Amino acid sequence: MALKLDEARTAHVLGELIERLVFKHAMNELSRLVGGRAAASLIFRVVREAMREAVSEILPPGTVENPMDALMLCYTLFNMAGEPFEYVKEDENTLRVTKCPHYRFTSKNPLACAACAATKAGAIEALTGKKVMVRLEDGTRLGSPDAEIVIERTHHMPRGDPYCRFHVRSLTGAPVQR
Repeated sequence: MALKLDEARTAHVLGELIERLVFKHAMNELSRLVGGRAAASLIFRVVREAMREAVSEILPPGTVENPMDALMLCYTLFNMAGEPFEYVKEDENTLRVTKCPHYRFTSKNPLACAACAATKAGAIEALTGKKVMVRLEDGTRLGSPDAEIVIERTHHMPRGDPYCRFHVRSLTGAPVQR
């Protein structure tokens, strides 16, 4: 008997498989085994590398100069995979996300947002060729200690804020310019 598969539905379900793996099951199990911070760090490193590789297969390194454009591309890729998001661009370097494609997983486990931060870091590193660090609102730092670009998350929906807010800047403190 030949199976008939709906290609779009199958692609969506496989995309969800990856989300469930990273944002739900792996984070929960790793947190249980090694603790939350260690799990977040490990998930960040693995997902950043995977995102860097995946984006490099779609677009060549150096394609995007502006880190904010690379950050937006990260969300665009999730949108193309059927995971819509809503945002407000506050200024040249600040993005406020009001509807997150991962919130159904991260709302129950804020540490799972390390994977989301990693997708941003990986996309920006792949597209700009520059190392990225993510600073979370609680002071946690994820990513390259010798980063050239910093993404600061100042607000976080899973922790009770009405939106997630990201500010992209150079490590020296000067705003990242176009």
